[in-house]
Amino acid sequence: WIIGAIGRMKPQKGFAYLLRSLPLLEGEGLRDYGVIMVGDGPARADLEREARDVGCGEKVAFLGARRDVPHLLQAMDLFAFPSLWEGFGTSLVEAMAAEVPVVASDLPCVREIIPDEHYGLLVPPRDVEALARGILEIWKDEGSRQSRVGAAKGRAFQYFSLSRVTEAYQGLFEDLLHRKTVEVLP
Repeated sequence: WIIGAIGRMKPQKGFAYLLRSLPLLEGEGLRDYGVIMVGDGPARADLEREARDVGCGEKVAFLGARRDVPHLLQAMDLFAFPSLWEGFGTSLVEAMAAEVPVVASDLPCVREIIPDEHYGLLVPPRDVEALARGILEIWKDEGSRQSRVGAAKGRAFQYFSLSRVTEAYQGLFEDLLHRKTVEVLP
């Protein structure tokens, strides 16, 4: 069972909390798993040390920066998004579009992407136990996992596809241009 995480290796991404949740998974019966961490950055060495310190170093592969993220998403059984803060969760939307079930930090920007449990599970940031419970819930319940995957893919394409985002920006720019024209005219 493959758990994946994608992002720049820095404290903001909360990857240390994911690593700390791994021993809790094993205590609940999920022993045959691996973790792929995609990305690079200043915290990578600390995260590699954290993986060893929690006793799961042999189960975690740090893949560095990659150009084959869509291929890697297809290899994942679950996508973990344990961020502490975000502007927007691009990799979260990519995972949803790739039909990978997600457990994510309950942040305002994430709530825009995953408004409720129909699309993925939200857990409090920095809460190692809640993160482990979310991962285990998705692992144990294939029925709800499949239901969420379908709903999440539909939401990703409906609200966050390139054409939809482009359309929204075009509408915003047209509105701003109209307001500026109206304000300038006497």
